[in-house]
Amino acid sequence: MLSRLVPFVVCVVPALALGGPALAAGSKTSVAPSPLTWDVGLRGQYTVDSTGGHYETILAPDANIDMSQFGGDSAVSASAQVHYDDTGSFGIDSADLSAKGSGNLDPDTVLSQSLDLNLVQLKATDPSLPPNTVAGPLEFTGTLDGSATHRFWDFDGTADLGLKRFVEGPTTLSGGTTIDDTSKSYWQASGGLRAGYEFVPNASVFVEGDVAYQKYDAVDPTLLVYLDGATTSLRAGLSYDDKGTISAEASTGPAWRVYTDGSVADRMGWLYDGSFSFTPDDHLTLGAGLTTTLVPSDLTPGDTDILTDINANASIAMGAGLKLRGTADWNQETAIGSHASSNGYSYGAGLDFVPAPGTTWSADYLFTHSFTPPGPAQDSQAVTLGVKISG
Repeated sequence: MLSRLVPFVVCVVPALALGGPALAAGSKTSVAPSPLTWDVGLRGQYTVDSTGGHYETILAPDANIDMSQFGGDSAVSASAQVHYDDTGSFGIDSADLSAKGSGNLDPDTVLSQSLDLNLVQLKATDPSLPPNTVAGPLEFTGTLDGSATHRFWDFDGTADLGLKRFVEGPTTLSGGTTIDDTSKSYWQASGGLRAGYEFVPNASVFVEGDVAYQKYDAVDPTLLVYLDGATTSLRAGLSYDDKGTISAEASTGPAWRVYTDGSVADRMGWLYDGSFSFTPDDHLTLGAGLTTTLVPSDLTPGDTDILTDINANASIAMGAGLKLRGTADWNQETAIGSHASSNGYSYGAGLDFVPAPGTTWSADYLFTHSFTPPGPAQDSQAVTLGVKISG
């Protein structure tokens, strides 16, 4: 697996070394030190699922370096999560490294770029894995994105380019056998254009077109052909942003998945996307989102799935260092041709208590439900208590 990551890392590490906004013309350097912020979380979690009850201790460090003194708006951040469970095993759940930057090319043009590297170890109880899994696969995702936005009177336009690498390692089953998941690994190149018109203050109409091409590492084990292909979408929508209190956007339009191999049927679907945030003051925050995506099917070999996700979140500061939080999510995956579907939902609540600057105590509850045919459905409940120290 590591050998397949080397080409991507060789390509993106130079971009990280440049410090993001250094790519934007006109940036000036400074000798001022980079301000560093960090936090370390220590949590205890008890989970009840189809295999019984499990307890684990979680350590989650995080660090962020603000590099805006070099010009523009940029930062580098890193985080990780490790656990020790009641069976005596130790594992790394995730590790993340990201760098982002933006700067003005001129008063009307903004250049932005970002690099994200993510490594995740799926749990053996993940609903996407076989029921006799003893060790989930290791998943690597790396993305490199850049965009340019130009404003001309009441019009604005954005062009973006992206490169993505996804690698999925083997899945280990009981008895020591493994499933080779190389067929799920791919390279992706993407690009998009967006044009908008502000017809009244803070409100705009826009059209947006995107295309992404995926090249897989190996043939599909069922069809014995590569699922390489291009996904193209064209959407139109409305957006509103008063730069502080309310931000909202909604769009819809068709999308097409065209496969390179002629034996796999091309598919067309309809996409819906939206987002909403409301922050009237420092105490209340409300948010919601809707996304739809076209991907090769996990449900029916040779088909194409539409992935739909709807989520919402809320938080309110009660005073005296107390904050209440809530989240909800619903998702569905539907094969366009066969109409086979899987779905899931989750909801949770939590609270944060800050007795003194730099110390946050937290408590969370999360319920998760998922169903993938032929079933059965899987439910889990998790209660988490912890403390986070910040500096």
